[in-house]
Amino acid sequence: MNTKTKRLAARALASLLAVAQPAAGAQNKEGKASANDPLTKTLQQLQEQAASEGWRFSIGPTSALQALLSGQPGLSEDAPGGATGPSSLTNVISRQLDNNVAASQAQVDRSVPEDSQLPASYSTLDAVGGLAPDVADQSLGHTSHCGSCWAFATAGAIGFYYALLNRKKADFSPQELVDCAYGAEGLAVNSCKGGSTMPAFDYARDHGIALWNNDPYIGRQKSCGRHPAAARVQTYTKLESPNGKSPSVAQIKGAIYIYGAVTATVMDNHAFAAYTGGGVFGESGHGCDTSGKVNHWVDLVGWGTDAATNTPYWILRNSYGTNFGYGGYMKIAQTNAKTGGPCGALGKTVVFATIKQ
Repeated sequence: MNTKTKRLAARALASLLAVAQPAAGAQNKEGKASANDPLTKTLQQLQEQAASEGWRFSIGPTSALQALLSGQPGLSEDAPGGATGPSSLTNVISRQLDNNVAASQAQVDRSVPEDSQLPASYSTLDAVGGLAPDVADQSLGHTSHCGSCWAFATAGAIGFYYALLNRKKADFSPQELVDCAYGAEGLAVNSCKGGSTMPAFDYARDHGIALWNNDPYIGRQKSCGRHPAAARVQTYTKLESPNGKSPSVAQIKGAIYIYGAVTATVMDNHAFAAYTGGGVFGESGHGCDTSGKVNHWVDLVGWGTDAATNTPYWILRNSYGTNFGYGGYMKIAQTNAKTGGPCGALGKTVVFATIKQ
């Protein structure tokens, strides 16, 4: 993370901690926080758990936690980005790929070698300097209930690769994807009720994607009105290991190093959503969901190792504003020490895209 981003993240975290107590709950008639409101109760439970287990990372009343507690559709336990009916979106996407239903260059990449010569730490934020796409809040300060994490992850990944490729900054429009990517490849997914980055990359390949300023995010689905495309996806790739399972750490690192960012699924539980920095989420397995389910799309943009605990971590970019984590970013353990698997099933599905020059 570059110096400017670190300063912004530090200010955001300091501001959050300064107001955390009075903002944590709903106000009663006397102006005091209600101990029974869901946000206050959840934070109290998390704080008790953190004290009992010795969590090294911090938690607070983030927009992400408030959205999760409000039942935002994009945070269903059934599918990444939201439910799609009786079957989970994960199963829908699996059928799409397994049956080769117009897979539209959705290649399965097994070419990144396990013994890649990669640096011990890397951040695309540092690689592009101040050209990284801005962090935004899909909940618009928890006033919107649009389950659009899939659209933000797609637009963000395109933005990082665009910055690497062109040495220019561009913020692409998740709103266009919410409005227009519904039904890509014949799938009844991708709306405020949830979606996947794969059909979204399909749309950005077939039609391109506009800049944020030309189609700003409003937190709800409207009629599709296409704007001039500022970038166009060339192809996208679902990353898998040679045995067809979830990709290895080395494969994900290789894709991030080459393409700037990958979109990935994760389980966004209460501890995850409440993360405000201060350490590595999931260190010693703390806070990691162990259900194996996923409900949220994010971008992974780098990796490193925590000096204090020697914990390898990913740099994760969320879509809930700068009061989450370090200015919108999270350090999340690559492995859940309690189970040996990924923390919160992170990387169960990993997709990256290339764009046309």
